[in-house]
Amino acid sequence: MTKELVIAISGLPGTGSTSVAKELAKRLGLKYFSPGEYFKSQSKGKESIRALEVWRSEIGKKKGFHEEIDKSQIKKAKAGGIVICGKLSIHKLRDIADFKFWIESPLDVRAERAAHRDKIPKENAIKLLRDRERIEREEWKRLYGIDYFTQKGLADLIVDTSNKSLEASVNEILDFIRMGTYVEFLKPLEKKLRKIKKRGLTITIAGLSESGKSTISKSLAREFNLRYIFAGEIQRQLAKENGISLEEQARMRGAEVDYEMDRRSLKFAIGGKVVIDGRLSGWVAGDWADVKIFVKCSIRTRAKRITRRENTTLKKAMAIIRKRDKIDTKRYKQLYDIDQFDTSIYDIIINNNNLTLKQTRAIPIRLVRRFLRKRKKRK
Repeated sequence: MTKELVIAISGLPGTGSTSVAKELAKRLGLKYFSPGEYFKSQSKGKESIRALEVWRSEIGKKKGFHEEIDKSQIKKAKAGGIVICGKLSIHKLRDIADFKFWIESPLDVRAERAAHRDKIPKENAIKLLRDRERIEREEWKRLYGIDYFTQKGLADLIVDTSNKSLEASVNEILDFIRMGTYVEFLKPLEKKLRKIKKRGLTITIAGLSESGKSTISKSLAREFNLRYIFAGEIQRQLAKENGISLEEQARMRGAEVDYEMDRRSLKFAIGGKVVIDGRLSGWVAGDWADVKIFVKCSIRTRAKRITRRENTTLKKAMAIIRKRDKIDTKRYKQLYDIDQFDTSIYDIIINNNNLTLKQTRAIPIRLVRRFLRKRKKRK
């Protein structure tokens, strides 16, 4: 994690956003700043009433006072390497922050926390929280013309702290921050796509040509009720959009075609509920994939599959495979600096040399279920 990282955190009163922000800064080795703490320092009352007292005071109603606080957090954000937690931080830092998180929990839960902290009846805590929310919404509407609750829509991730420990809430944010594609040129796009809500599993299947990865992909898609995405489908869509035939696109295929396929694959991966069949699908999806699979197969076995399909000799089929592997390896190295034979990123490696068709369909399902169970236990 770079020291230049900027994280903005906003949320409802009493959600524990300050504790989350401080712990997050500590875990990431970043500075911490709270505009709200300076704001509340203008009052010496109990925690639950300090913000209300300032809002009702003469200084709390002055726009200049709030603008100075805003300038301070923007300046600190531009310097980088910081977690900033303030009620308007997502809005004010929307074009600066690398990540924006909205913290929330039901009023009843927040009131219980406030009552316990300040040793007051829960009914009083509920009234104080409601009063604070009302006055904050009214005053920021008057001062800036915005409802600060709408910041929720700008957040990269919404964290409900009601049934989570502080550690669990921070871990949820850390997991999100660390999610990412392993392909460098896709990272700017990834930042824009993070708002997509993941709908289900993302499984990627990679392997050399004729390794049997398509059979495995389709089997997993059926078993887990996922959409099957493969390079050919994306290529056909691109050709249609460009008004050319698939054959013509294949002949003139340049780097931009590969890159556009990767962009679309990443979008599918982030959205979830898919099995993505592609040579570099695991690299493109990166941590967005719940399971990354690589299918191994000897050149001889792969060549035999060509002989059965194309009625050619084993010698010629092996020559075709070697040539294809050489071209693909060179292309992926030049375009991505990725070695397609590097299996270090994968969660499951399947040797498809001697498997029957029935085993090729059944074994990956069993391995994926086992992997997902183990991952769930680790969490």
